[in-house]
Parts: sequence; C-alpha cells; structure tokens
Amino acid sequence: MRVLWFSSGLDGIGLATDNYFGGGWVASLMGVVAASKAIELHVAYLSDDVTPFSKSGVSFHPVKRKTRGRVSKILWYYGGYRHQDGDAYLPEALSVMDSVRPDLVQVFGMESEFSCVVGKVPVPVVVHIQGILHECAKGFFPPGMDGRFFLKSGSTREWLYRNGVVFNYKEMKVKARIELERYSKVPFLFGRTDFDLGFAREHAPQARYFRMDEVLRPVFYRRAGEHKIVRTGSMKLFTTASETVYKGLDVILRAGKLLKEEYGDDYQWVVAGIRPGSEFVGHFERFTGISSAGAGIRYAGSLSSEHLVDEMLKADFYVHTSYCDNSPNSLCEAMMLGLPCVASNAMGIPSLIDDKRTGMLYKSGDYNALAAMVKVMGRNVDLGGAAFNAARERHDRDRILNDLLNAYETIVGKG
Repeated sequence: MRVLWFSSGLDGIGLATDNYFGGGWVASLMGVVAASKAIELHVAYLSDDVTPFSKSGVSFHPVKRKTRGRVSKILWYYGGYRHQDGDAYLPEALSVMDSVRPDLVQVFGMESEFSCVVGKVPVPVVVHIQGILHECAKGFFPPGMDGRFFLKSGSTREWLYRNGVVFNYKEMKVKARIELERYSKVPFLFGRTDFDLGFAREHAPQARYFRMDEVLRPVFYRRAGEHKIVRTGSMKLFTTASETVYKGLDVILRAGKLLKEEYGDDYQWVVAGIRPGSEFVGHFERFTGISSAGAGIRYAGSLSSEHLVDEMLKADFYVHTSYCDNSPNSLCEAMMLGLPCVASNAMGIPSLIDDKRTGMLYKSGDYNALAAMVKVMGRNVDLGGAAFNAARERHDRDRILNDLLNAYETIVGKG
C-alpha cells in the first residue's frame, strides 16, 4: 500500500533541529511506520528547499513555502486574510499526488494548509485531528481579556504592523470557518479523545471516526517512569507552554502568587517554551498585576528534548493550564515520565487524566482550585505511578502501529 502524508512544517515531521519544546509526535509516528516496512510511505511538507529525497525508507516531497513581499504582507495583515479560501497550496498538493499516485492520503490537522485536498481528490482522504481552530477561537482570550487589552498596550505589532495577538485571533476565526466547511466533507477521521469524537459527530456526521493514539518522542520511552518523588519540603512545578494567549499564563501567574505566599523561597515554577523577558510575558504581568518574580516563575525558553526531560524530572509536579487543548503532547509526556500531573479540564484533557486516579483536574481558569490542588499533592498524594501506567498503555507503539495499519486497510477497502 502506498500512503501519502501531508504535514505542514519541518518541525511536524522531525527534519528541523531538536531545539523545539513541543510536538514531534508526527515524526515519532513516522519512525514507527518506517521501521515496520509495512507500507510505502511518502511525506509532503512545506519547505524553502524543494529537493525531493529519501531517508530511512521514507520518500520526502518538499513543497515550496509561499512567501509575501513587504507590500503584500501589509495588505494581508490589514484585512487580506479575510478573503482567503484555504486553497493556496492545492495545485502543489495535486502535483505531489500525481507524482506519488497514493492509495490513501493522510492529512495531519484540518487546520493544515494541505487540508485543501479534502473532497477534491479521487483517493480516500483521512484527516488526523490535531487542534480544533473552531474551539480554540471560542476560548482564545482568558476571562476578562479581549483584543482591546492588546490595542491599549501600545505595541507596535498591534498598531502599526497589525500582526500581533489581535491579528492571530481574527485570522484564526477565518481559518476556523474554512476548517468547519472541510469537516462537513471529510470521509474519514483519526482522533483520540472524547471531545474530538463529539466534535466529529456534530460537524462531520458523514465521516467514519477511528480512535488513533499518538506516539511520543523517543526520549520519553527511553526514560519512561523515571520520575521519583523526593520529600524535601520544597516545591518545584514544571509546565511546558508557548507564547499563545489561551495557554493560561494568567493562571500560572495567579496560582503562582498564591503558592509563593505559601512556600516562600522553597517554591519555584519553571515554564518552558516562553522566553524570559518577552513582550508576551509583559502583557500578562500587566493584565494580572503580578510580576513573574512575585509568582516564583522562571521562564526556560525552548529546550531540546533531552534537556526538557532532565528539567521535568527535577520537578515535583507537572501543571497544565491551557484553556484550549485537545490532547496536549506535553501532558502525555509528563505522564509517561511518571510525573504527578494537575491539569485544566479543558476540551479533551479529561480523556487523558482520570481525575484523582491518574492525575487531578481543576476547572479551567480556576487558579484558586489549582493552587489548592498543588498544596494537597505536596502533602500526601502520589499519582505518578498511576500516570505512568496510563500513559504506557495509551502510547504503546506496537498497538498504535497495528491500529493505524488496520485503519488504512479498512479505509482503502471502502474508498
């Protein structure tokens, strides 16, 4: 069977450097599939270098990334994005398909530029659900915040370039509309949470849905279950986030302030993926009226996967604060290491954590509840072993490979 994957970027398929704190699951799945030699795998992705090549039994078909000149960028930011139809890469996608002639096409993320092939090609197409823009747009801003806050901030990106947070929100809403239109046409879907299953039933009732768990990055299998709780009286938390408004930095600052008051100098909260001293941090410090130092927060920026694991294993607990997340890799990775986890109950997260058994869930945005849970866990709760057992079963590579290949056989048989 010849299968063609469409993935938007280098980071998505693991060809970029490892200095990247998130993602990587597509590359990890690719490694498992390639090692099995069960199918002929081709991968198309966006790149500045369009030279096709093969590596580890996989054929790669780079697609030229489209760029805009200075004037066209300005026009895009000042409203051009409203008129996009999402088909900018359709000719290139069709060209790759003509070259490969696949039996089946898999698109990673309906939000991907390559989801333009849905309903427009003669072979079966399955979309692997990742983020769901329709839901992220609804929960983009934390309670009490909207675009006016960033316009009042005096940021050059907001007032002059128009490519800051407000632009990201408005463009996301446009892309969410395109995304919903494609969900209504897609014949097959891969997903992994009760949330995305419910979303699929509502917005893609015609699609057959397959449960498909994610393969994690290799380092998390090598060091699975390594975390050990050491009762020292101190408190160290760890979070992997990004400079994205709905990832919950306001919750981290507010809960962190409460924990700093409780534990004093014996407490620290390390946040990877956010740069120290960034404008993004400044926005949220002004919004909450809380300084990062006053909340005991240290920003670690982006980390290699090995460095990330080392930092996570030094922590007592992992905390996930996002307002919008379907199945965050960072939380799954923390559970695989055996870290006790506290997470918001947003979207698909309750499918990852069985509350009070494999971790603890708090109501999204409720920083008081989050701080209280951390205090309880610090005294007498050890959920790390249960988290590890759940993650080990959920992310079993052999089972996921079998599920994938069986789904391919079913889809091609029905296509």
